[in-house]
Amino acid sequence: CISSSITRILANEEGKVWAILNNATDVTELVKSKLKHQQSEALFRQMIYDAPVAIGILKGDDLILEDANEELLKIWHKTDKILGLKITEGLPEIVNQPFPQLLKEVYNTGIAHYGYETLALLEHNGVLDNSYFNFVYDPIKDINGDVVGIMIVANEVTDQVKDRYSYIESEDRFRNLVLDNPIATAFYETEDIIIKIANNEMLKMWGKDESIIGKS
Repeated sequence: CISSSITRILANEEGKVWAILNNATDVTELVKSKLKHQQSEALFRQMIYDAPVAIGILKGDDLILEDANEELLKIWHKTDKILGLKITEGLPEIVNQPFPQLLKEVYNTGIAHYGYETLALLEHNGVLDNSYFNFVYDPIKDINGDVVGIMIVANEVTDQVKDRYSYIESEDRFRNLVLDNPIATAFYETEDIIIKIANNEMLKMWGKDESIIGKS
């Protein structure tokens, strides 16, 4: 049992002690609750550090970088020296990008923001690199429902996006090769022989127009 007590000495007019008054309050549950909160907080922090995705915690209206795991620091190209700074001080390169405003909106509205393959310019060795992320800015609320911070969860997808862009570019180059070919040329797909591309020379030979594209 844990208690909080107040002791008062009662004396008469001559100063002679005639009694001692002790008032005690049982605070066992309060202390246990606080310890439980501290333990759950520690567990939560450890989950952040062990997570396979990038996670960070911003606190307060100033969006102070309270915590960030190694994954997040790595994709930001930063060290833990940025902890304790405002997000725009830790990552000054994002000041003129949409992210500070998005974070403010999440903090003020309490509504999460989701980003998909979003471009971010991040400083790396003095150069701004193009990086792409899937991410969420999730509001952190207290027991009263008031927003007190934001959790950042991010996954870098730069390689996937660049690979897809490269494929699209190569497909466009191939399409242009077919279309610009002075010889009647067509390209078919699948066992149903779907007409994917046909240049003007081939359409003339067939006596057809582009409405046949996509048909077998």
